[in-house]
Parts: sequence; C-alpha cells; structure tokens
Amino acid sequence: MNTPSGSPLATLHPAWGAVLMTLSGASLLALRDPLAATDVDTAAGLVLLVLAELVGAGLTVASLARLARHPAAFRADLDNPGIGAMIASWPAGLMVLALAALEAGTSGAADGTTALVTAMILFVPGLLGTLALGYMFYSRVIGIADVPLPAMSGNWFVPVVPLVLVPSILVRALALGLGGDPAQWTFAALAGWGIGFGLFLLLAAIIGSRLLLAAPPPPHLAPSWWVWLAPLGAGGLGVIALARMGSSVEAVSGLAAVAVPWRASCGRSPPGGCCWRSVCSSGSAGVCTFTSAGGASDSRPRPSRPSPWKSAGSGRSRGSHRSSSHCGLRSCS
Repeated sequence: MNTPSGSPLATLHPAWGAVLMTLSGASLLALRDPLAATDVDTAAGLVLLVLAELVGAGLTVASLARLARHPAAFRADLDNPGIGAMIASWPAGLMVLALAALEAGTSGAADGTTALVTAMILFVPGLLGTLALGYMFYSRVIGIADVPLPAMSGNWFVPVVPLVLVPSILVRALALGLGGDPAQWTFAALAGWGIGFGLFLLLAAIIGSRLLLAAPPPPHLAPSWWVWLAPLGAGGLGVIALARMGSSVEAVSGLAAVAVPWRASCGRSPPGGCCWRSVCSSGSAGVCTFTSAGGASDSRPRPSRPSPWKSAGSGRSRGSHRSSSHCGLRSCS
C-alpha cells in the first residue's frame, strides 16, 4: 500500500469496491430468474441485494471518511498506475447495485416505486463518482511520461464498466415510471454507452499491447485480466437496451450518436478529418442500433401510444410477471 500509516482508513485498499460489485452482480444474476421453476433464485437474489446494500453503505461511509481525513493517501493511490483505477470500483459498485435494485422492481420481486427510488439514490452519485474518478485517474496516467508496463492490467477497465451499464439502468427505470422525456433519457443512455465503450476499445489496444511487450503478469494479478469480459458483456446488454428504448425516438437518439463523439473528439478544434471520421463511424453505429430497434418494435404488439415503456403495476404478482414484463418483452436488458 502507498500509505505507511497504520490507520485502517488510511490503508483502506481501493479494491474493496470489487466486493460491492461482486455482491451486486450476483444479486442481479439471481433476480434474472435463472431457475424458472422455483423461487429459490429470487429469494437468494433479495438476500444478496440486502447484503450488497449494507456493504455499499459501509463502504461509502469509509471511503468518504478516508477522503476527508487522509487526502494524501487517496491521492497517492490515485497516482499509482497499478491500483489507481480500482478507486472507481466503489462508485461502480453503486451503479451495479442500482441495476440490481431495478431488476428486483421490474421482476416483481420488490415494490416498483421503492426499487426506483432506491436505484436513483444509488445511480446518481455512482455515475458522477465514476466519471470524476475515472477522469482523475486517466488524466494522471496520460501525464506520466513512461508508465511501467507491469502496472498496466485489466483494472484499468473498472471506470469504463459502469458507463456501458447506463442504458440497462435507464430502460428499467423508465419501465418503473421514471418521469421525463423518454427521448432525452435515450440520449443520455446512448451518451453513457458511447463514451464507455469507446474508452474500452481504446484501452483494449493499450492494455493488450502490454501482453505482447512485457512478461506475463504475476499470478496475483492474473484474475484482473478477466475484467475484459465485463465491458463486452455489459456493452452487449446496453445495445439491446438502447434498441428497446429507441424504437420510438430513432431521430433524436441517432442525433446523439453523432453529437456526443463529435464533442468528445473535436472539442473546440475546427472540423478536420479526424472529426469527420468520428461522425461517420458514430452515425453508422447509431443507424445500426436503431435499425435493430425498428425490427424489435415490429416483432411485438404496438402500444396505444408510441412508447416502448409501461408503468410499473403495484399489484402485479411475481407469478404473473413470468409471462409479461414491464419492458414490453420477456425481460429488460
């Protein structure tokens, strides 16, 4: 650890956030009803959800206290290329926990309104924290003249994973009655997914080169390379969620697919060749996504108004949900 102090707060390792991510992910998996013939998976999912909420509350208090009382230790971890990215595992865990809470609501395992409120309380600080800590870490790494190759690992993907979860979170929140314009929420979902998956592709090239240019990672770091699977899996679910969200707002969201990378890549610079390439590729991805959305929309009964979301029913039982979903399809993404 970077801090020699013996204080438990000063030496709190950033990787503790991975515990929260794991518990929340396990809860999400159980609440997806993998054992359809029994409710054991649902009960296990709710138990894991409560446990994850307790861990999340404790970790949030400890992390904020460490930041306030030991800012030097926090900065030292953030400046370390080997472990700095893991600081984002705490807000990332809050976002995965928000997704699990929403899954409990859309599946009928928990009250929809309670699940929505709980999820939004977790989602907003989780997203802001992930963006802030991810920016702080990546800006520091870019500023280092020569990053040691052994310091590069799959941990660098941690700040990216929550961003590609934004569509999956928002499609469930809308199904449970989240207010606002669905087109604007789709814009936000696509912006989060685009930034997250774009960073993943960039980091994949950088971190992948480490495997070619340096010796294999030591055994204790080998598990971190499995983080590669998280952006791929969550990113795929995000595409499906975007397709379901965008079936009635193709034009607005297609515009988002162009505008977000344009602003991110071009900034205030004149529209040069690099910018046009980003617009072209982003527009192509947007057209592909929302063409898929049109196909998904045509394959199911159309609602009375052009909206793919339904409000959560407070009186719906768990058994009735198995044949009907808040998202209009068998399950949300």
